[in-house]
Amino acid sequence: MTRNKGSEWHKWDLHIHTPETKRNNNFKGSGDTESNWIKFCEKLNKSGIQGAGITDYFAVDNYEKLVKNREKWNLDSNILILPNIELRLSDIRSKRTLSREEKENIGEKKYNSFANVHIIFSNEVKIDKIKRFLSKLPTTKRGERLDFGDPRKIDWYKIEHYPNTKELKDALKDSNIDRHDYLIMDAAGEDGIANDPDVNGYDDCVSFFLNNVDIKQIQSGESSIKSDLRYYQQTLPNWCKNHNRKYYLCPCVIASDAHSFENIGGKYTYIKSDLSFNGLRQIKFEPEVGERISYNEPEIRNNSQIIDSVQYGRNEVCFNSGLNTIIGGRSTGKSTLINTIYKYQDNILNIDNQEQDDGYYYLHKGNDTDVQIKWKDGSVDSAKKIIFIPQDYMIKIADSGNPTRLNDLIKKMLTMGNGVGRSREEDFKDRIIDLKSRMRDLTIKINNLLDQKNKLLKPNVDKKSIENDINEFNKLINEAKLKNSDDKIDDAIKLVREKKEEISKYSSEVSELKADLEILKNNTNEIFFKEFKENIKDIEDQLSSSIKDSYIKDIGQDLEKFIKSFNENNNRYIETLNERIKEKEEKINNIKEDNEYKNSEEIIDKEKHLKELISKRDESKEKLNTIVTYKENINKIESKLKNIYDEIIENFYTMINLVGKSEEIYNGEFTIYVKYSGIHFEDLIDYYRKKRSNIDLIDEYNKELDSEHIHHDTIKKLFEITFKANKNTMDLLNDLVNNDWLKIDYGIRYENDDFYSMSQGKKSFVILKMLLEFNKDNNPIIIDQPEDSLDNRAIYKDLTSYLKKKKKTCQIIVVTHNANIVIGADSENVIIANQNSEKMPNANKEKFMYINGSIESNDADPSQEDFLRQKTIREHIFEILEGGNEAFKKREDRYHM
Repeated sequence: MTRNKGSEWHKWDLHIHTPETKRNNNFKGSGDTESNWIKFCEKLNKSGIQGAGITDYFAVDNYEKLVKNREKWNLDSNILILPNIELRLSDIRSKRTLSREEKENIGEKKYNSFANVHIIFSNEVKIDKIKRFLSKLPTTKRGERLDFGDPRKIDWYKIEHYPNTKELKDALKDSNIDRHDYLIMDAAGEDGIANDPDVNGYDDCVSFFLNNVDIKQIQSGESSIKSDLRYYQQTLPNWCKNHNRKYYLCPCVIASDAHSFENIGGKYTYIKSDLSFNGLRQIKFEPEVGERISYNEPEIRNNSQIIDSVQYGRNEVCFNSGLNTIIGGRSTGKSTLINTIYKYQDNILNIDNQEQDDGYYYLHKGNDTDVQIKWKDGSVDSAKKIIFIPQDYMIKIADSGNPTRLNDLIKKMLTMGNGVGRSREEDFKDRIIDLKSRMRDLTIKINNLLDQKNKLLKPNVDKKSIENDINEFNKLINEAKLKNSDDKIDDAIKLVREKKEEISKYSSEVSELKADLEILKNNTNEIFFKEFKENIKDIEDQLSSSIKDSYIKDIGQDLEKFIKSFNENNNRYIETLNERIKEKEEKINNIKEDNEYKNSEEIIDKEKHLKELISKRDESKEKLNTIVTYKENINKIESKLKNIYDEIIENFYTMINLVGKSEEIYNGEFTIYVKYSGIHFEDLIDYYRKKRSNIDLIDEYNKELDSEHIHHDTIKKLFEITFKANKNTMDLLNDLVNNDWLKIDYGIRYENDDFYSMSQGKKSFVILKMLLEFNKDNNPIIIDQPEDSLDNRAIYKDLTSYLKKKKKTCQIIVVTHNANIVIGADSENVIIANQNSEKMPNANKEKFMYINGSIESNDADPSQEDFLRQKTIREHIFEILEGGNEAFKKREDRYHM
């Protein structure tokens, strides 16, 4: 059994001929008629066509034959077949252009009456009723079959009469066929109704088309489609201008006009509806291509982003991939259904960041496993995202005078929007980042310069005192220079150098002599005797007693003689050395006492004093230079600091002057912009001295900030503020860089209105529009009673058209009490909620039950005990939603006013 999900796309061909068609029967098979029918059904089964208009000329017998034999001929039971009667109207001209020969042979007036129209009947209309209609059409002799040959051949003369438009309408009326049970389709190409306003006599054609034709068949081919759509789906086609029309759109379909097996499935139209005549009929009310009509296979959305069903216990609620609307009386379980999705879908992107209220009733019997949220890809994945927009959410933001909630929402939307608008928003923010980065670099330079300044050693001397010393030294130096001449100095230096060389020579010789003298003085025989006696003792111990005494005696005598001689010679050498030393020292003394030498040394000493004076003067000059260099370096650093401070002031001034500036960051059906506003000084800096001059300056800054007009001088004076003992200007500079002195507020413009100047209803609609617009991931969206935040005009004029647009890209589930949302937005799937009661019982006494289906669904069974299944979806809408009947009327009349 097919699970009902409301209106879905199906492949239709409303113009298919069959074997035994009355004209151009090219279904050539084995020759056996039944075999041809079986082959026809086989081809139709394989074509993918799900809705077919079984067509024949002024006849319904082939449709009747197919209905009776479809099982026998194996026609797929899921294919819907509708009877299509192809007619020609005598008083409505076709578009065909005749050749001169045709005009002469046939007659232009008669030939131009052959406009071709189709009557497509509901399959609910009994075949006998259709036959009665055909029998009431005046053509030739009643009861005779017509031979429809080639219209370009003389056979056309045999046709005695084609019905005119009045006769067609009378036949339908006399057959008691309700206008809702048939659709009139104009033929494609040159066989269609001529409606060129520039050709005389075509007013009747245009009038018939506007007031009677429900569907226009058009030719395939890209250029033909574009041309026909321009003609039949303009806001106000030229050919409507004399017929009091404000708006007109005609649904246009492509069909095969198949007259052979080969043509079956070659041309078709995708139509979104129930697979029923009433479903087909909905294209009258949603005629735009893309709404319920498509000539290409509709794009298959990501099944992983479509909620397929909610299963609870033995029950299931199915969802369409488009717009699902949940309706019902008070406390019938509408919010219960979406809150169940909310609870059991863990990863819910809740726009309002609200915690779920545990007081809600959910569709389970005490066990979480009783509920499953199934996705169309077959998964039961609680981590998939949905967007939940709670009841009254839009109005909460619209009513709020505080922009924080709007700011937070827009920021969240930009994040959701896969970066939409973010780059331009970031560019806007980058200006601040860039300015603050520059200021940060400048503060680093300031810190470096201050470090350099602190590292400079300040000379601990007085400049004036040093300058006085230098002057005094210069005076002494000049005096010393006058006393000595350069020649005297050179001679004195030469003489003293020579004499000193002599003194050095004699001194060196004296030193050598004294060293030798010291050696001789220290020369002693004690050690010698001691060693000698030890050696004699060793020999003595070895000698025999016969010679020992004489040996010792002889050796002793010789030794005494030697020692005496040694001492005498040593003393003589000491005396000689003393004399030579005395001689040398006298020579040295004589040199030193020489007057010429003394005069020369004096001259040299004076020159040395001069040099000492010059050296001391130069040292003073160095000290003076250190003082000058220090001051120069300090001045350079101070100059650089001033320039950097000025640059920081300029950057800060540039940044603060962004106050009041705005830039568009998103421009679509509405505009999002960002705007800078300032933050008061004392909100960021609280360590200034609370003295009058500071307070007045800060008040002036805040005042200019609020007026969005800041003066340069005011910013400059901020750096003159004095601070508490533990703070300084460097602290202010760091706070200029690290604090956010500006804040971004977001705004919205729509239809040339700024958000805060809009009406409450318009604000709410713009918020909802934004929520839907930024769902770039195409997550399912659940909206709880959006009408509570919108006025009726916004619902009918804005919301319904916007829902129609957005449902093409993402699944939308709306809980609503408003008929215009259900009908005006052409809800694909209407879910009716009911709480069990005595008057309105549910199956198995379930507390909450739901049925769902399309707006056009006719499924109902008044004999059912289950209240929901006793009525059609349309009947439930009438009963539940105030203004339901009016909403249907608006929908059905809007293109045909």
